[in-house]
Amino acid sequence: MGQATHLIDLLSWYFGEVRYVSAQTRSWYSEEVEDFAHVFMEFKNGANGWFDSSWSIRHHRLLEVTIQVHAENGNLIVTDDVVKLYLDQPSGPYHAGWTQFLKPDLFEGVEIDIGGPQYTRQDREFVRCAKERISPASDVSNAYYVQKIVDAIYASAEQNGAPVNL
Repeated sequence: MGQATHLIDLLSWYFGEVRYVSAQTRSWYSEEVEDFAHVFMEFKNGANGWFDSSWSIRHHRLLEVTIQVHAENGNLIVTDDVVKLYLDQPSGPYHAGWTQFLKPDLFEGVEIDIGGPQYTRQDREFVRCAKERISPASDVSNAYYVQKIVDAIYASAEQNGAPVNL
């Protein structure tokens, strides 16, 4: 679950609070930690979906994330390298059909890049919140909420996928 916590946080940021989860986990290579998890989530707003997470898939040395959203007017596919939007009908500045953004098209540089721009942005946000004496968007209560979802996933897996409400 360690690598999936960031995805869980992102999905709850996108879709809101989780109503319940149903999960399965498997351990093939390790007796101490799961190698694979399949998780179904239903959100309080009625959206639902699932994700698979594994740290031990053959021929995948690095973490890969793909998010697919299927909605009333089209689909959105987000990966580490590309964002693809398909609309049945035009919406705002986007035309019907496919619109694609490659990672270089979306890149915004930072003033100092040590380890990746995401770390600079994270540090910059921390300093801004400290100066303005405000809480960051991702705070202890946010981490606690993600941990509650992780605990519900483990509880569901222990019950062979029985739904667990949050």
